[in-house]
Amino acid sequence: MKEREETIAFITGSSRGLGKAIALELATRGATTLLHASKETPAAQETLKSIQKISPRSQIYYADISDSRQVHVIARTIQQNFKHVDILVNNAGITKSNTLLKMTDDQWDSVIQTNLSGAFYVTRAIAPLIGKGKVRRIINIASVYGIIGQYGLTNYCASKAGVIGFTKALSKELAPRGVTVNAVCPGLTDTGMIAAIPQKELSARIAHIPLGRTGTKEEIAKLVAFLCSPDAGYISGQAISINGGMA
Repeated sequence: MKEREETIAFITGSSRGLGKAIALELATRGATTLLHASKETPAAQETLKSIQKISPRSQIYYADISDSRQVHVIARTIQQNFKHVDILVNNAGITKSNTLLKMTDDQWDSVIQTNLSGAFYVTRAIAPLIGKGKVRRIINIASVYGIIGQYGLTNYCASKAGVIGFTKALSKELAPRGVTVNAVCPGLTDTGMIAAIPQKELSARIAHIPLGRTGTKEEIAKLVAFLCSPDAGYISGQAISINGGMA
């Protein structure tokens, strides 16, 4: 990413957790990282300050990505401020777990709308800004559960399986422009999402991971950073699992 004077990376859901780790990794490797959060919070501002120590021109944008109108506004602002984007990482996502027969319409709709429709809205708005630089990348954060499924997460698994299909189709559409599109599919990772899992259930899940532990945010971020590098220029349309051997 240091081959250009300035590489611009926009990462959704990057005020905390995995998105923050990805933003820090890309900033460390020389990118100007544009952060995103659904709303302004002290934590989001603290993340911006920490990123700006590495990437001084970094900014943060606030929007509900399940609302295409809000997405359009931040895309227009990014275009005004930076003219182009080189890297888009669709990381923002939510979970609302329940078994199918108990799942409410809101639990289903909000997860699908944020995780899948949100990725569509953001990509549709940002893809036209991806210019002619040596690095042109879209990375969609999916999940191993979009491949193997998980009890009590039909909405989440369906959304992430959709992200994988979206990735594969989009890679074919954007290949003529030299844009690579890949999905990263983490397994259990040390983010806020697993904090809500009861310890007994979490221990049972970890017991089924051949490496015997959860992944770290930094391990996922380094894979994303590699896919964003010039060395990954011939990798596209792939759903790459990073899950300790779960599947």
